Amino acid sequence: MDSGFVRIAVNDKNDLWHLENIIRPGDCVTAKTLRAIFVEREEKKEKVKKKLVVLKILVEKVDFHKTESMLRIKGKIIECPEDVQRGSYHTIDAVLHAVLSIEKKDKIFSDDDRLRLRQASTRIKVADQQLLQEFFIHVNKNDGLAAYGYEQVKTAAEYGAVKFILIPEIAIRKKQIEEVARLAESKRGEMRLVSESFQLGKNFCKQHDIGAILRFRI
Repeated sequence: MDSGFVRIAVNDKNDLWHLENIIRPGDCVTAKTLRAIFVEREEKKEKVKKKLVVLKILVEKVDFHKTESMLRIKGKIIECPEDVQRGSYHTIDAVLHAVLSIEKKDKIFSDDDRLRLRQASTRIKVADQQLLQEFFIHVNKNDGLAAYGYEQVKTAAEYGAVKFILIPEIAIRKKQIEEVARLAESKRGEMRLVSESFQLGKNFCKQHDIGAILRFRI
């Protein structure tokens, strides 16, 4: 990482979210990918088949496809096998279990990049039912130990009051939500993503785009 180079395996869709923020235009990405191979026959180029090859591209665009759990990384090919045209465009589809090598254009990862890489390697945890039950108990009691909504949670994070910050999986890519999460983490708060795979998670995601369990009342 110190040389601006890292090799990372995509273990879940949270890794894709981190990679979307780490990989930028001008970086280089190397991965195994399917590429259409052409041959010349009677002075005409004909597509023969798609072949699994290792390509390095100079990144121009990065798009996250939520419904397909895929990160599409587009750019010009700068290193490739002989039967692939160097300089042509290609899109690497980063999916679950893919392995990517990333080289930063300035040969160094920013502090933000390093934090994301650490989070990707240590796994972002998902809120369990017990934690969500605790959140809703505090909300129903109105005892001041739960916060919800952007402004409430941001204020709690600024005071260092956030013990757990709760964010729906679909909301984590929103810039202001991410910024509040980072603020809470900088003051010993722990982030938990909320999945809709169980009823309490569905209830939370329907009602809130962000919430928190607090250490103390503010």
